[in-house]
Amino acid sequence: MSNRKKQSMYGWLILAAAMILQAVVFGVATNMHTQFTSYVVAGENFSLATFSLMFTVGALVSAVALPVIGKSYSKFPIKLIFIVGTVVSMGGIMFLSIANQYWMFYLGYTFAQVGIGAVSSLGAPMLINSWFGEKMRGRALGVTFAGGSIGNMFIQSTIVRVLSNPKMGYKFAYLWAGVIGLVVGLVVIILIVRMPKDRSEVLGDKDSDNGQEEKKEIEIWGYSLKEVKSEKFFWIYCVGFTFLGLYVAGLAMNFATYLNSIGIAPATVGAVGSVFALASLIGNVGGGTLFDKIGVKKAMIFAGILVVIADVSLIFTPKFAGLAFLFAVTKGSAVYHYMSGPSVLAGRLFGNKEFASILPISNIFFAIGYAVGSPLFGAVAEGVSFQAAWIYCLIMIAFAFTCILSGINVFEKKNKEKFGR
Repeated sequence: MSNRKKQSMYGWLILAAAMILQAVVFGVATNMHTQFTSYVVAGENFSLATFSLMFTVGALVSAVALPVIGKSYSKFPIKLIFIVGTVVSMGGIMFLSIANQYWMFYLGYTFAQVGIGAVSSLGAPMLINSWFGEKMRGRALGVTFAGGSIGNMFIQSTIVRVLSNPKMGYKFAYLWAGVIGLVVGLVVIILIVRMPKDRSEVLGDKDSDNGQEEKKEIEIWGYSLKEVKSEKFFWIYCVGFTFLGLYVAGLAMNFATYLNSIGIAPATVGAVGSVFALASLIGNVGGGTLFDKIGVKKAMIFAGILVVIADVSLIFTPKFAGLAFLFAVTKGSAVYHYMSGPSVLAGRLFGNKEFASILPISNIFFAIGYAVGSPLFGAVAEGVSFQAAWIYCLIMIAFAFTCILSGINVFEKKNKEKFGR
């Protein structure tokens, strides 16, 4: 086995590490909280609406903090940033075990989201983009984010068992989950996480096809944050992510409530949810492959077609209940466009020169849309009807993809002229 092949094996270890961090640390920080809500509301005598603001506050503060965190990647080693992010995030979760007032829950959850933002929202794409070349980067990111879906299957069931045990309860569950996430996260980060030494360690690098196995420095290309901020179509592209957040919040958060409201049997609703979870797992991995094989523009167009089908399926589900499963398959299969999509797009369109500073901008726009999307969808559904709410989502889908695809078109043309890519 050549020296290059021996070195390249480490990239797969990095991919496994990134998946574990998504499955455990991200899962504890983000995915498990819906299981806690009813227990905390009853135990602390909180109102559901006020307690639920925790999720909005955490998401918005984290989005605002991401650009600041992004700048740290050019100043500090990635291993140190991952360690600090994990400690802050899991420390926030453990703080929830002693929280007994609204502000304490808001504070703990916010720390959890800011910390995991450094590890997941920015750190994982930064790590994968560095270890995998353009031929494999989309698939690697898709597999990484699929780790969150895989971990969610185990975390949800485990947390339910702990919460339902009267000898444990939600306070112990917060502490237990935080400790597990901290230990697993630190072990993986300290033992495995690092950046590649040079291009000879990068998997899927173009030079590997030409037999060029000598060591070369990592190629730096692309735009500075200042340069992209001066481009009109960069902001149009970012606004597209606000519309993306608006309809994702509506489609992902409310389909089960809708199906229950139109008389679909609970067992069938549960089956739809299971199909959606499985399709999402496949969609993350398959979507990454699409980005690599057919390019970002065609992959995003395909995702747009899928979500339109998903939305229209819900509109006509009252007439034919089987369409609920079509929704689950198409919406789940399209999750790659907002899971790994922002990271892949930022890398392909803007390069790696200031990737960690540029990616958070689109993330902020998405977070704003997502935070506003759920209550806005609820207002339309309750004030008018669910049918009107799904039509509203359809309009948001049209605006989102128009803006994002416009940005893709402009920057792909610029990149050919400026960088020959």
